[in-house]
Amino acid sequence: GQRYVDGGENIVRNGLVFHLDAKHSFNGLWYDMSGSESHGELTGTAQYDLTAGGNVLFDSANDRVNLDVHTFKYAAPLTAGYSFEVWMRILSHPSTGYNGIFGIGPRTDPGGGTKTLLNAYLNGSGTQNRHFTFASSLSGSNGRGVNMKDPTICPLNEWINYQGTVVPGNYNTSALILYKNGVEVAKNAPLTPSSSQGTGSLFDITTLVDSKIMGMSIGYDARYNLGSDTRRMHGNVAVAKLYNRVLTAEEVLQNYNALKTRFI
Repeated sequence: GQRYVDGGENIVRNGLVFHLDAKHSFNGLWYDMSGSESHGELTGTAQYDLTAGGNVLFDSANDRVNLDVHTFKYAAPLTAGYSFEVWMRILSHPSTGYNGIFGIGPRTDPGGGTKTLLNAYLNGSGTQNRHFTFASSLSGSNGRGVNMKDPTICPLNEWINYQGTVVPGNYNTSALILYKNGVEVAKNAPLTPSSSQGTGSLFDITTLVDSKIMGMSIGYDARYNLGSDTRRMHGNVAVAKLYNRVLTAEEVLQNYNALKTRFI
């Protein structure tokens, strides 16, 4: 597909299948520089902001970046393992529930929508209060998500780089790692499933892809229907990327270093 030229930064390009950088946006479209042509559409009051070389500002009310049309392009290929990256700045913490940041999931009842390919969010309640977290779901009749949480509270008004890698497997072998500003901050421990949760592979979402409407979005929870005004973030996102493979720790650091002078 058409490759929109980026700034030539020394980012990792092997396996890069989705690359939005807000400095490359025009007339409400956020251009994908990976060559996949998965351009995002700014909706609601989401608006371009000049800070840090360009970003998209979300006010937590009715704005998001719509990427639903591209979801099927990623739902199957990424099940072999993937990595994500986001440069973001939080302006306020959610008081309850959580604010979605970047995700792919089925648009079903959110209360039971535990089977998500990717769900990066900021929690506003419980033990993960005000911490950046990303989750991927495991198979089984009840589903079970593995959550990787930044152990420190997400600061306000500060640009942060989060990257996550996922190696699919069953409850005992799947591996999720969360990196903050190029440094590993969390890694999952093996889990013991209940009988209802099963021992199937991570991302066993074949039936969901076949029978449900999958959602992909930036700025709110991808599992909610498009008309919902809940679980939206209040802050800025400048860069969002997906890789169809697991990046090494060295590659994660390379990505962070490639853009850090722009944000920090």
